[in-house]
Amino acid sequence: QLFLDYFELNYHNDITKDTIEGLTGVSYDYFRNMFKKITGISIGTYIKRRKLALIIHEVIEKNGKISNFIKPYLSIQSFSTAFKNEYLLSPQQCIE
Repeated sequence: QLFLDYFELNYHNDITKDTIEGLTGVSYDYFRNMFKKITGISIGTYIKRRKLALIIHEVIEKNGKISNFIKPYLSIQSFSTAFKNEYLLSPQQCIE
């Protein structure tokens, strides 16, 4: 739970293996395996999906532009591609 709480507040920053180990008190490999066993998805997939969802939520909540919130991504295009690959619609379609 500590990892999930930390992630929700820090999703715009890189989450490293060292960060996860420090938060959980177990090795990254152990955490990764247990996370997948419990949730059914990899930690990487969770992080990607949650970042996409939190960014869109932030855009909608603050009535802002996507470009103001895409820090984890290199460009609007890379964000849009990742979003569309995950949700099968564009970020703009989701916002509308």
